[in-house]
Amino acid sequence: NIVPKISAPVQQFLVQRGAHVKEGQLVAVLEDRDLIAAAQESQGLYQQA
Repeated sequence: NIVPKISAPVQQFLVQRGAHVKEGQLVAVLEDRDLIAAAQESQGLYQQA
């Protein structure tokens, strides 16, 4: 089983279903749009403080 460190929609799968993968191999790219927006919001709040 593969468990991501964050929860986000998958943007792209980099391996086919059933393919053998190695430990540490990148298997998917997650969307980062929401993470970038949250980071920018946090940075703005930090700068206002």
